[in-house]
Parts: sequence; structure tokens; C-alpha cells
Amino acid sequence: WLCASEAVGWSMHPKDRSTFPETEAKLLKLWEDLMSSAHYNAGVRRTGFLMWGKNVSIHGGASWFRISNLVDYELRRNAWLLYARSGDRRYHDYGRPFNHFAADLNFVHWTAGDKFKGGQARVNWSLPLYWGDGCVINATGARIRNWLLDYYLTGDEYAGEFIGMIGDTYLERWSDQQHLRGRVHGHLHVLSALYEHTLDARFRDIAGRVAYHLIDLDNPTGLNDDIGWGVYYKTSREWLFPLYMYYMQTGDETVRKVILRALDDKFRFNVLDRTNLPGGRGPAGSQHLGTFLWSKAYQWTGNPVYLRVIRHMVQNLPDSTGLGGQLNVFQGVPTALNVLAGAERDIAPFPTLALTRCPNNRLEGDFEFVEADTLPPVFFHKAENRAVNLSVYVRMPDDMDAHAEPRPVVARHGTDGKRDVIDIMQVEKTQRFNTRADAGRDLRRWHLFLTLPEAAETGVYKLRFPHAATVTVLESDASSIGLQ
Repeated sequence: WLCASEAVGWSMHPKDRSTFPETEAKLLKLWEDLMSSAHYNAGVRRTGFLMWGKNVSIHGGASWFRISNLVDYELRRNAWLLYARSGDRRYHDYGRPFNHFAADLNFVHWTAGDKFKGGQARVNWSLPLYWGDGCVINATGARIRNWLLDYYLTGDEYAGEFIGMIGDTYLERWSDQQHLRGRVHGHLHVLSALYEHTLDARFRDIAGRVAYHLIDLDNPTGLNDDIGWGVYYKTSREWLFPLYMYYMQTGDETVRKVILRALDDKFRFNVLDRTNLPGGRGPAGSQHLGTFLWSKAYQWTGNPVYLRVIRHMVQNLPDSTGLGGQLNVFQGVPTALNVLAGAERDIAPFPTLALTRCPNNRLEGDFEFVEADTLPPVFFHKAENRAVNLSVYVRMPDDMDAHAEPRPVVARHGTDGKRDVIDIMQVEKTQRFNTRADAGRDLRRWHLFLTLPEAAETGVYKLRFPHAATVTVLESDASSIGLQ
């Protein structure tokens, strides 16, 4: 009931070792390895206290900032989601001590000097935060949903009082001029949670201003590229999930449409999750919330290709080796399992087809590597009196001009062996958005909608992309498609 009711904020699948034995085993193993010294910092006991004991996200070379600023990449929240779906005490026994420690020592409980009650201790690059000389209203390093879930699931009055203190501080000290600057997504997390907890319209009003500050309806991504490090910096974590938290409380349809637009941009330009190249961490990697967001997109739209994306991510969930503490799979995978458990039909693989001749590119999905100067053609069959539509991602090679366009060539296989070039293929090309942030800019990414009209002859066609480095057929309604 707890998982189905969306009482934790969204629907999840309860722990289910009979239906999803392999996935459940991976989730449990991942947790057990995190709570042991199996991979990092052998000999330091897991306590849940990031400044006392082993920090789950700290491994080779991590800075003191990450320790002193309680940077745990949402494990604080995800522990409670795991507890809600299983009742397993191990998750409670991590989450409760963390909540008490963080509330006690990361936040100010008495106004004194430059510190004010309810403020989060300010980052100090050499000392633990609570030894510094100032504070801010809840910064991005600390969400509060972990305390909210603790209060909901256990009735812990300390967590409830702490949330009330944070809320009072926001109402007393919030300033649009001061706080709508820089990376504001953390405020949207907190304000949405405060509105959920109190139904105080003042929190909703402030949250609405923050949400619409993140939005730019004139941008093809739907997001405001002038904020932080641009719209392609940790898109799912810093943009879409905070907006979802706001939508969850308000039902604002504009916000929902923006989330779907941004996800469509990620889909078309093939940045659904993280790279699956050797050394990458696949759909569980880094700080993205792909399994969660694509699950919501499918629930909202019913788009079958999104269901394929979800299954791809769950099937490719890696083991715990090298994952560190950035573990939003604990949130996303139970949500995805809820979708997969309700699917009544066979789910086609994703992507439909993928080729590359440049293995160093950041790739998604299962690619076939081709050792050649040009990629082989893609063959597809056109049925009688039916058009064929293809959604194709193309990345051009690094040694070409950044604005070089992919130029598809389609030809028909005639019964006499001749190849006739077809000039009636309809092509709609889009270059990836030119973000102002250098780190996220990749203008060699293109998306093409291709349509072979119903009037074209029935038969087999071949499609080539001369000069392309990578080609991925994301979806197609051809009766058959392949490399030969």
C-alpha cells in the first residue's frame, strides 16, 4: 500500500525477489558494499556520519569540501525510500543516525553573531562547517526530504521540529534578489517539501518563482541556459528532478510539459544516461536520475519507446564495482520496476540499432564498433501502402567542422540488382542546442526524423550517412531493420 499510494512522493515497486530476483540482488549487494569496506577506505566503519566515520561518496582524491559539506549525493533520502519499500531495518539504522547528526551539526540552532537560527553552516574549505563563522538558508548540499520521510514513516518528532525550524527561516529570510542567483535548484527541493508538509501558500509562491526561474520556454530544452553551468550540466539532477518535486505538489502543467520537453531533447540527442563504454557506469552512473525520470515520462505519455528505455536501464544496471556513493538507482530502479511490473506485452530492445567507428565518443546503449572509414548502411523494409518513419541520432566526427551536417542517402534494392537513389525521402534535421557553457556544448550531435512516404515502392531500402562517426536508430516503424 505504501508503495502504491505515492505516499513517499511517487509510486514504487515493493521489494520483490520473486519477480525481479536479479535486480533486487544487485540493489542489496550495492547497499551492502557501501556499508562495508569492500571497495574503498578499508577499515573505516560505516556510521552514517559523514564527518565521523566513512563517507560513502568519498574515494580516491575527493576533497575536504565533500566531507565537511555532507555531500552524499542523496543517499540520505534514498535510504528512506529503500526502507519504505522493504521495511528492512538496515536502511532505517543508516538514515536515522544520519538525520540526527546532520540536523545537529550542519545547521544552526541558536542565533549568534553572523549565524542565524535555521541556517546551514557555510562552506569552509579547511574546517568542518559548524566551526565556520557564518551560514546561509538551506544551500544545495542539503535537501530536507530525508527528514520529511523520517517524520512520515516513523513519527520522529525531532525530524518534524527540524523541518519547522527550516521553514521558519525561509519565511523570515527569503529574498528573490539575493537567492535567485546561481544554482537555485536546491531551494526548489526544500520549498516544495515545505509546502508538502505545511500546505502554507507562502512556500508554494516562493517555489513557483524559483521553478519559473529555471524555465525558458523559448529554449528548445525548455530550460534557462543562463543559470549555473548551463542546461546540460547534470540536467536530470539539477533541473528536472527539482521541477518534478514542484510539479508533484502543484500539478502545474507548464512545468510537466517542460520536463517532457527536456527529456525529449535528451532522447533525440542520445544522452539518456551515462556512457556504457568500458570504465563507464552505465544507467546507474554519476548523479543522474534517468531510471526515475524516464519512468515518469512513460507514465505521463504512454510512449512505448520510453518503456524500452526503462527496460534497457534496468537490464544494464551494473554491479557495485566503482559506483561510489552517487546512488540515485535506489530511487529510480524501484520506480522503474513498478512500471515494468505493469507492462503486459513484450518490450522491444533499445536502441533499435547503433553503430560507431569512433569508440572514444560518449555513447549510449549497446554499440557495434566498425573498424572502417565509413559506417555500413542500414537496411529496412517498406511494406505496401505504408510509410516508414525513423528517429535517428547522428554524431559527426571530431575532425570535421562543428557545424558539418549529416547528409543521409537512401537507395532502393531493385530486383535486377541496381541501386536507385531515392529523392523523395523527407528529412527533418536538428542540431543540438548551442549552450553557452563550454563543458556541455557538443554541436556535432544531430537528430533526424526521416520519412519514406507511403507512395514509395514496396521493398528493401538502404540508408547511409556518409562521414558520420556514430549512428543510432532510436526508433522505427519499419517492418524489419538491420545491417544486412
